[in-house]
Amino acid sequence: MKRSEGYIYVEMLAAFFVCCFIAFSLLPMFNNISSARKNAELDTEAAHLLYEQLESYMAIQTAPALSNYNNRSFDITWNMPAAYPGFVEGCLKYESYEGESKTICDLAKK
Repeated sequence: MKRSEGYIYVEMLAAFFVCCFIAFSLLPMFNNISSARKNAELDTEAAHLLYEQLESYMAIQTAPALSNYNNRSFDITWNMPAAYPGFVEGCLKYESYEGESKTICDLAKK
């Protein structure tokens, strides 16, 4: 160690760059995981909201209108499917955090 002549600095610099490379390559993965988590929460919220709207429809037999819920825009449409007489179909359309349009649908008995 008496005659290292700067070798330790080169080694430290190489280790620093390896650590930076690993950190910067992991950042996009963490970003994707965070975005997927937010979308999963939004999907769950939309499914619960559609379920509540269908229950409300079954209780009062009128189609409730919905536009905003928890500062998010949800559009709900109601129709009578020909394949399932005696049922009403509710479809909830919303936008994910990436801007992708998603739709979920479910049936309720009249």
